[in-house]
Parts: sequence; C-alpha cells; structure tokens
Amino acid sequence: MITIDKATESILDSKAEPRLIVLSDEITHQSVANPIASIIQYNISDHDIEYDNRTPILLYINSGGGDFDSAMALADIITKSRTPVYTYCIGACCSGGALVFISGAKRYISCYAFVMIHGMNVETSGSTHGFAELSAHFMDIENMYDEFIVSKTKITVENLRHKKHTVQDWYLTAEQCLELGIADGYMEEIV
Repeated sequence: MITIDKATESILDSKAEPRLIVLSDEITHQSVANPIASIIQYNISDHDIEYDNRTPILLYINSGGGDFDSAMALADIITKSRTPVYTYCIGACCSGGALVFISGAKRYISCYAFVMIHGMNVETSGSTHGFAELSAHFMDIENMYDEFIVSKTKITVENLRHKKHTVQDWYLTAEQCLELGIADGYMEEIV
C-alpha cells in the first residue's frame, strides 16, 4: 500500500484512469525510458485539453540514484510536460533520484522517506592531455545540478555548496524536505 495526499486521492476516486508510473530502480538510460515514453504519450493524449483540466501523472520514486544524464533527461521531460507530473518520494530519493523527485509540479513525501543530495561522483580514464577539458565539463555539469536544485527549492546556492563540501552525502528527513521546499507536503492516506 502507498500513502497519498488528498488531492491525489480525489484524482484516483474520479472516473479518470489513474496515470501511475513507478521508478523503483537505479537510474539508467533503460530505467527512465518507460517513464519518459509514458509522460510523452500522456501529453500527446492530452494535446487538446486545457492545462487546468488535465489529469496529473503520478510518479512514485524509490531510487538510490544513478546516471546524472539519465536523471536529467527524465527531470527535463517532467518539467517540460504540459500535463502536470506529481512526484512522490517513497523510501528514498538519492542523488539522481532526488533530481527526478524535485522536478515534479507538486512533490509529496512519505513521512518515513528521505532524500540524499551530494556532489557528483566522477570516474574517468584516458590521457592527462584531455583531463583539463573533461574536468571543466564536469564542473559545468555540477553547476547545472546545483542550479536545478536551487531553482526548485528553498535551498540557497551557498547552503548547497557548503553542505556538499562539508558532508559527502547530505541526508534529509521528510520534515527537513518540507522545510527546505524539496517537498510540498506529506502523503496522507493509503490507497
């Protein structure tokens, strides 16, 4: 059973078919392919429906993270979706899972769930000749990651960078997620 908020409950109680997507895996190109395709398909289906009349897509996330580019691909689709995507943190939304969670039009968290944000982990191989260029690229990606989080929450750039430099992994309880604007509310009821 999954706990949900009252707004989502009314959607599920309506005659509209619930639009449920579950991402409960490591974030990879393969694991985000179906959620991306589903969100695009719902937008195509809703093409002639006004924004306020569209049935939201409900994305439940329990992920320890994964590929940054895969997480950003899904987050980009979610933020550009004309049909609202409500995200739900169940269990854990870590690293790339946090990015996907934060991208929701409305974000709800289970009272026992947590979010983890951290600096990017980088693995590389090759010659030292290309390392400076690659390092600059990764710094650009890190800045993009920071800007995305700051733009969607109450976390300041200074606070985010301080946390990333003083703790390896910044774990946030559901209550802290509400205080920092990472989540909009708790999931309240069980379907």
